[in-house]
Amino acid sequence: GARAVTAGEARIHTADGTLETVDLLAVGLSQFAYVSREGGRVGVALASPPDASGYRWSVAIDEDVADLVRDAIRATEAGQAGRALVPVDPTGSLRASTASPARSWRERLEAGGPVMVPRGRVAALALLLVLERVVVLFGGNWRRSSVARRVIDACRGGRDASPAYGPFRGGAVGRVLAACVDRRDLGQDAMEDGIQEQLLHEAPVLNRSMNGLAVLGAVAPLLGLLGTVAGIIETFAVLQAFGGGQPTLMAGGVSEALVTTATGLIIAVPILVVRSLLRGRADRILADAERYAASLLMVLVHDDPRR
Repeated sequence: GARAVTAGEARIHTADGTLETVDLLAVGLSQFAYVSREGGRVGVALASPPDASGYRWSVAIDEDVADLVRDAIRATEAGQAGRALVPVDPTGSLRASTASPARSWRERLEAGGPVMVPRGRVAALALLLVLERVVVLFGGNWRRSSVARRVIDACRGGRDASPAYGPFRGGAVGRVLAACVDRRDLGQDAMEDGIQEQLLHEAPVLNRSMNGLAVLGAVAPLLGLLGTVAGIIETFAVLQAFGGGQPTLMAGGVSEALVTTATGLIIAVPILVVRSLLRGRADRILADAERYAASLLMVLVHDDPRR
């Protein structure tokens, strides 16, 4: 049914506990909001505490909602007919934490419980491994195509190709080509053996830490599962102690269970995606090294003017 809406001056204990004179908006007999005379602060009534010691107020509301309260008080005091939107708690069950528009990331992480600590270390270690792999795979191998062309052109022209693959030039491709060129005077078999030996040496260097990233990507959701189980255990402990009539007491355990699961997935998914990209980069570098080495070997065996 309809509820009477009134507005007027009142002295109440506001959200910070001080006794102030406010403009009080009442919707029926149980739902209230106020605008303080000093500062124009807006508060909305939450549920009454269990000891019935008075209403609890929340000032953690959006500015748009605060404007609605001010407009409703002005319209009611002026006796204007019409409709006004008033933010109230029809269930009588809101708390200050649920009335708050949003929680900070720190509060969300703290809700995950102690298992968040090892998960944070997993994320930090994974980040370090990824940065190290990015430096190795992208920093030292980005000029491999140009280095390979210079080496092959120099060998085809009968010139000394060693300046083209000097130290730190071409990365893995440059080192594989160097192993071939350095054995050009020993014959085709020696050059092929040099290429294979250098490829066997480069493969573990390029793929280093890939297994570690895979392990971290698998551990993160398992830690999330551990946190989920811990949260469920806490929830059932509350049920055993207090029964099912206090859902707010169980909210902490449910929140911990959900936060840990979500955080585990947030950490694991990027790790696995980045590992796949880095693994593909390493495979392409090895494939390029084999391809350019085969082209160089063909030049040295058949096109070398010194032969």
